[in-house]
Amino acid sequence: MSICSLQIGQCGNQVSSKFFYDMTKEWDDYSEHIRDRLVDTYFQVPSKGKPYPNSVLIDMEPKVVDRCIQDSLNYDLWNFNSKFSYTKQHGSGNNWAYGYYLFDTDYGDELLNVIRKLLEKIDYLSGFLVFQSLAGGTGSGFGTHLVEAIKMNNPKVNMINVAIWPYSTGEVILQNYNSILTISRLIEHSDGVISLYNDEEQTLCRLGKKIKNPTYYDINTVISEKLLSVFFPCTNSSAKHLRLRNFDSNILDNIISHLGVFPKTNMLTINSFPLCSDDAKAFNALSWSGLMTEVLRKFQNNSKHKANWCKSFGSIMYMRGTDVYKDIDISSLSDPDIYNDLSSTGLKVYKDQYQLHGHEKSCTVLSNSSQITKPLEISLRKSVLMFKSKAYIHHYEKMNFTSDDFVTAFETCRDALIKYRFN
Repeated sequence: MSICSLQIGQCGNQVSSKFFYDMTKEWDDYSEHIRDRLVDTYFQVPSKGKPYPNSVLIDMEPKVVDRCIQDSLNYDLWNFNSKFSYTKQHGSGNNWAYGYYLFDTDYGDELLNVIRKLLEKIDYLSGFLVFQSLAGGTGSGFGTHLVEAIKMNNPKVNMINVAIWPYSTGEVILQNYNSILTISRLIEHSDGVISLYNDEEQTLCRLGKKIKNPTYYDINTVISEKLLSVFFPCTNSSAKHLRLRNFDSNILDNIISHLGVFPKTNMLTINSFPLCSDDAKAFNALSWSGLMTEVLRKFQNNSKHKANWCKSFGSIMYMRGTDVYKDIDISSLSDPDIYNDLSSTGLKVYKDQYQLHGHEKSCTVLSNSSQITKPLEISLRKSVLMFKSKAYIHHYEKMNFTSDDFVTAFETCRDALIKYRFN
């Protein structure tokens, strides 16, 4: 079952390109069956030439897309197919409304036609994995309208969005508006929104990987490692000779069905352990019990008071590495106090003896939990304050985006916060 990726805007293209690059770095270390599963899920194999990802590269400026395609031509194992890219010669002005309404021009139909041509090459579609930033105009506005159009035409198709939140100190002046407008639509139309934060990933680069001045490439590496920990096939078997039936064949459907994702409660977070520099991996002595402690601490918000703990609708834990099939105590992560009243699924566990990213032992948790409330609340509060002072509203009004549209977006996000806080 194949996943079609849509990488939108500068950030979406750079993160997705790093995701595919890091994925194929693991090929040489893994079994033939895993390589087959990766190709079946994420790539097309032409009769001539190297495999290329089931991915459409999208931006309103050609520079980043052209660079991603050109860089991939130097890779040994794969490259992007330029036939499945879509660019124009102007940007979206870091304006959600401008990017959103650009889709209503001929651009929308042209892009959907490119996507259809790629889908014609896929035998069985599992769904879409969408990479986008929340800060600018193309990834946020244009990307949001694309998501809505796909779901309108194919309401039953699975869709998970990877949403990159901007630095809290500010990347563009309109970023809080753009973020809230995007999230308010995605939580209505997407099946799951995986939130990743530039602030958090930068901190992980400094503290975990010991990089003094992290670049965007370093941050994208951390993001890629987190995503691969979720979207890399997991055997869930200790057998030495694995067959394809041992693998989870529909990654997107399993995430959506287990995490209890419904409109306005479909915001997902990834916590991955350990995170360290390449030089330190060989000396990392964390035991499985130590990793479980780190995971639990994240759920507990580093607090002993249960009232402060994150509440989850459901979680999936991916355990990989040495001794993973031994009797490991995970009972602390099944504690009812870290799941809310509506949770019917609790914790699901996948195991694989492969050492992903070179870690002897690693653990990643994908969770639909109240961890999202703090960044969402901060961005919403800043947006409302700007809106009350009518700051920069004219940029949106030029595109016939009204005050009522802003209010609707704010109310949608407030509803989501209420659901996560009180269920």
